[in-house]
Amino acid sequence: MPKFFDLYGKSRSDVKLLPVRISTAIFVMEDSHRLFLQAFMTHYVMYTKEVKEHFAMALKRFGGDYELGSFVITINENIKPLNLEIRKGISEKTGNHCYCLVNASENHGILKQSSDYTVNELEYFKKLVGEIAKSPEGSISSVDALNQVDKLENVKMSKKMAQDLIDRFQKDLWIISDVNEGHISLDTRCILELGHYLKDTYEDFIVNCEMCKQICLQGQSCGSCRAKLHHHCAARCFRNRDSPKCPASGCGAPWPYEQPERVEPSQQPTQNQGRKRRR
Repeated sequence: MPKFFDLYGKSRSDVKLLPVRISTAIFVMEDSHRLFLQAFMTHYVMYTKEVKEHFAMALKRFGGDYELGSFVITINENIKPLNLEIRKGISEKTGNHCYCLVNASENHGILKQSSDYTVNELEYFKKLVGEIAKSPEGSISSVDALNQVDKLENVKMSKKMAQDLIDRFQKDLWIISDVNEGHISLDTRCILELGHYLKDTYEDFIVNCEMCKQICLQGQSCGSCRAKLHHHCAARCFRNRDSPKCPASGCGAPWPYEQPERVEPSQQPTQNQGRKRRR
C-alpha cells in the first residue's frame, strides 16, 4: 500500500494545520494529537482498546488533560479540509467498537479518489460492493465474486487478476475474504467510508440495525417487516428471552432465530495483527 497521504493526494505537512475556529471554540492540533493520528495513518482501523492505548501513549509522551471524545473531535476539525475523518463504528464480524480513519469526501472516497487502484480495478471493486450490498446475507461466495469479471462493461479482466485484486482489497481492509466459509463481505473500513454511498445507491437493500442504528449487512432479518439486527446485537437484545419478538416499532412478530453467544472483545484478535500497512 502506498503511503497514506499519497493515497489521498496530500502531504504530511498538511496535517500541521492552523487552529480551526467554529463558533467560539478553537481546535488546536498539538503534538499529542499528531502522534495519535500517526497511529491511524499506519493502521487505518483500530478497536477501542487499541485506540485507548495510543491515546494514553500520546498523553504520556506530550502531556495534556484531554477526554478521548473531544481529543478526536479536535483532530477531525483539523483534518476536515483534507476530506479525512476518524469515525467510530462497530465490526459486523466481532461486534466490537472500533475507530477508522476514512476519506469523508462527498464523492464517496475510494470510489473516486485513489492512486492505489486503476479505474478498471475500482470498477471491479464497485461491482463487488454492489453485489454484497444487495445480498440478503451481506456476503457473496468467492466463486460469485470471481464471476463478476464477466459482468464488467468495457473492462477485460481475468479471474486470476480478480483473485489478486480480492487479496489486495482484503489487505487494505476494504473486504473480508473468509477462506473457511468461502464468502466475501465488506470490512468495517468500507462500511464506514462508503456508508452514504451504500444508502444512496442501494436504498432498497440497506437498512440500519434496530439496536445499534448502524448499517446492517450481515445479521438477522424479520420475516414480517424490514427490521434487521446484527448477530451480536440480536444476542444482546434477546438475552434471557424465551420468546423473542421483532424490536421494530409496530411489528412485534416472533423472532425465529437461535441466538449465538455474544462475542467478547477479549476473545478477538486486534485489527492490526497481521494486517498492517504494506511497505
